[in-house]
Amino acid sequence: MMDATNALSSRNTMRSSPAGKFGSSMGLEDENPFVTPTGSVPPEGVVDSTRQSTHQTTSLNGTGKKRKNDDSIGGLVEMLAKMQKDTNARLDCLSLRIGYEFDLSKARKEVYDVLGRLPLTRDQKFDGGEIILEKVQHLDFFLGMPEEDMFAYAIRVLTKYG
Repeated sequence: MMDATNALSSRNTMRSSPAGKFGSSMGLEDENPFVTPTGSVPPEGVVDSTRQSTHQTTSLNGTGKKRKNDDSIGGLVEMLAKMQKDTNARLDCLSLRIGYEFDLSKARKEVYDVLGRLPLTRDQKFDGGEIILEKVQHLDFFLGMPEEDMFAYAIRVLTKYG
């Protein structure tokens, strides 16, 4: 009882002092957290058991939050894995397209080299090259044939399509 009276007296002193502005926001519970509403301090064992039970309640609530966080992290990991698979599929498609364009560019050069060796005029080489390169089937057929037949095919293409 004497402790509660001293605490109340010191609180009133802090409020009335000019430097004690912060004292106005303090309550009896702030000065001694173990003072009961009747003003008495509980025995030592009761204070410890109160703190312990509060800690246990907090840890139980924290466990539920951790599980919730684990579930959201699992969902995030699944989403990232799906995004990685989609990205890999797109990259594979792009690499195939780039490879095809590279092969096509190489084939164009090869067609012009072959047409350059044939006894054709410059205009015939240009027209024949455009016609052969217009369709992939013509290109594959032209590059797959023996060199002695290429001249005959070029003349045939020029007369048929040109």
